[in-house]
Amino acid sequence: MSKTMKGGAGTILATALLLLSGVAPAQVNSTISDYDPGSILIFPVFTSDFTNGYASLVSVSNTNGDRRVAIPGLLRGDVQLHYFWIDGSDWSLTNDQVVLTPNDTRSILTDFQLDSEEGFLIVTAEDPETSEPIDFDFLIGDIVLIDVAGNRTWCTPGIGIQGLVDERLGVGAVRSTRGHAFTDAVANGGDGGTDYDFNGFEYQRWPSILYLSSFFRQAGTNEGELILLGDLNADWRIDLLFIFYDRDEGPNSRTYSFTCWTRQLLSSIAAITTSAVMDPAGWARIDTQQAVNPITGQVQLSPNILGAVVQRVVGQTGLEFGHLLHHSGLNSTHAVLDLF
Repeated sequence: MSKTMKGGAGTILATALLLLSGVAPAQVNSTISDYDPGSILIFPVFTSDFTNGYASLVSVSNTNGDRRVAIPGLLRGDVQLHYFWIDGSDWSLTNDQVVLTPNDTRSILTDFQLDSEEGFLIVTAEDPETSEPIDFDFLIGDIVLIDVAGNRTWCTPGIGIQGLVDERLGVGAVRSTRGHAFTDAVANGGDGGTDYDFNGFEYQRWPSILYLSSFFRQAGTNEGELILLGDLNADWRIDLLFIFYDRDEGPNSRTYSFTCWTRQLLSSIAAITTSAVMDPAGWARIDTQQAVNPITGQVQLSPNILGAVVQRVVGQTGLEFGHLLHHSGLNSTHAVLDLF
C-alpha cells in the first residue's frame, strides 16, 4: 500500500467533447441510489484505531458472474478493485489494488491495512490489465464499524455510483479486452486524465442537498453523530445551511462549516436537537451554500456532499444504528476527485 498527500482537482467539458466527436449524449438517469450496484463505491466513514478499541470491516463483492474466457487466462467478469483510504483530517491517501474474479468477494479488517486514522473510503472498478477505470456496474459492499469490546457496532452500505458510458454509447464505446467500456477515455466522453468526474458523462453526479430523515432528542444517553464528506480537498472550506424541523413543524436554521470530512455530534451543530420533545424528534435538510479556498480566494457555489448519521444510546449494548443520508437528486456542479 502507498500513501500520498493530495492537492487540487481539475474540471472537464464532457459535453463539448461529445459534440465534437459527433456523438449525441443519450438521456441517462443520473440520480444515485444507495442500493444499486455501481462502478464506484463510496463509504462515508471508516475507522482504524485498534489501540483505542475501534476498527472497520469492509466487504466488497463482484456480482458479475460472467466466466466466459476473453482471451486465455482472462475471464470477462474479472475486475480490479482500487481502494482509496482518505484520512479525514488532511486528505492524505493510502491505496491498494486487488483483482476479484466473477462472483468473488473480499473483506478487510482495517487495522491490518492502515495506521490509526479515520476518514472515508472510495473503491473503484478498474481493468485488471491496464488499471484504467471502467464502466462495471456490478460492485456492492458494506462497512461494519466495530467496537472490539463488543458493545457498539453499526453498519452502512457503500453508496453505489454507476458508470454511464454504456448507457450513452452502447456498442460504440472504446472497451477493454474483457469488453468493459473505459469511463475516462476521451473517445467515450471522458477527459483522459487521472481524476474521477461525477458529471453525468463518466459517472453519476453527487448531490448538493441531503436529508436527515429523523433524529432523536440529544439528551441523557442519546448521542448522535453526523458524518459528511465533500469532493474538494483539504484546501477548501465547505459552508452548510441546516434547517431542522421538530414535531411542531417549525424551521430552525443553523450554519456549519467543515473541511474535507467531518464527524460531528448533532448537539454541537444545533441546540434544537437537545430541546426537541418526543423521539424521533424531527428531521433536517442540509444545503451546501458555497466552498471557499482561503489560499486562492476561489469560491464554488453549491459544492457536492455525501454523508451518514449514527445514533447511539451511550452505555447500552446494541442500541446503536446508522444509515446513509438521503439524496436530493442531481447537482448542476459536477464532483471531481483527483486521487492520484
